[in-house]
Amino acid sequence: MSAPSSSRPYVSGGQMLQSPPLSVRVIRFFESIYIFLGLYFVSLFSLDPYTAAQSSQFNVARPQNKPNTRPRWGGGSYGGGYGGGGGPGGSGGPRRIGRVDDIRGPECRSCHLENHLYLHWTMSAQVAPPTTDADWATLISTTKDGLPESEVVYPTPAPSSIAKTIDHTQLDPSVRLEQITALCEEARKYNFATVCVRFPNVARAVDLLKDTDIGVSCVIGFPEGTQKTADKVEEAKSAVQRGASELDMVMNWPLLQQGKYTEVYDDVHAVRKAAPSPTKLKVILETSQLSRDEVIAGCVISSMAGADFVKTSTGYKGEGASVENVRLMRETVDLIGKGCKVKASGGIRSAERCIAMLKSGADRIGASAGVRIMQELGGNIEAASTPQGNF
Repeated sequence: MSAPSSSRPYVSGGQMLQSPPLSVRVIRFFESIYIFLGLYFVSLFSLDPYTAAQSSQFNVARPQNKPNTRPRWGGGSYGGGYGGGGGPGGSGGPRRIGRVDDIRGPECRSCHLENHLYLHWTMSAQVAPPTTDADWATLISTTKDGLPESEVVYPTPAPSSIAKTIDHTQLDPSVRLEQITALCEEARKYNFATVCVRFPNVARAVDLLKDTDIGVSCVIGFPEGTQKTADKVEEAKSAVQRGASELDMVMNWPLLQQGKYTEVYDDVHAVRKAAPSPTKLKVILETSQLSRDEVIAGCVISSMAGADFVKTSTGYKGEGASVENVRLMRETVDLIGKGCKVKASGGIRSAERCIAMLKSGADRIGASAGVRIMQELGGNIEAASTPQGNF
């Protein structure tokens, strides 16, 4: 995000300033630390840390708490926020005649830090997830408000390490046995992280890779995601019994779009319970069908349900992975703080595209073009087999 322009001034005492004075920055910094420590000790000595933090006087998002009487710069990230001296934030007091209340400056960085610390602490201290759709909506909204204002660019991985980020994928429903054999041979040659296949091909892949450290991923509820939870659970259990080390389940994203967050959580959590760690669980959001807010919601729910990864796409609908969605997903799961990572999948057919996804925050890449990617990285782009599908 670019730096705020001079056309968006701060307003204080009727004066338009280019930035908040040093005294305000220092005060807000110490207030942020005070609130963080307050939440820490309130949660530490409670049997239900999440509820204690939510009800605490240190919760800046709690409507019942009185806002700090000290003017906020530009308004807070939660609820009505705090207007500068009773400005447009709405909860800092009445509007004052003679003040330029309708000019809103950029967010105060220390206020944003305060909100970020609050959210991260309550997430890490939370014992149980929300139990109603309304509570989920509040958590999702709070997470959205706490996302960083500037983009993070992650380090470019060394070419030698990229192979172990790739799930070498073959999800064609009419795939032949010799294609699975070729898939596993290629995985051996390039030392990919896993091969990703449908359930009928799991046992074959496991047998072909049994003396390697290459895992076998199996898709669950694929590609629709609308199957009954019981069917997903049974499929997950059967895949693990056949030797799958990772599961890529499709979220019931139509329910997510309807705001039925509790049902979506229950669906993901049931598969997680059916296939606990060390089996890795990846939840496919189908980001091409979702709005920005829905992508955030999917990441929050998946993280809280215990997913190891959130994944962009099945490759069967729409655009597939985008740099913007990968970055948004990474920022969201990092803020939740449950250790969830991001898998980019869908339309990744070149080394350049693969690296762009990794630099945007992906830790894993799903691609049927894994061989081509590795050949490009090695300066040899000839004779790569044409990948099937949009995986």
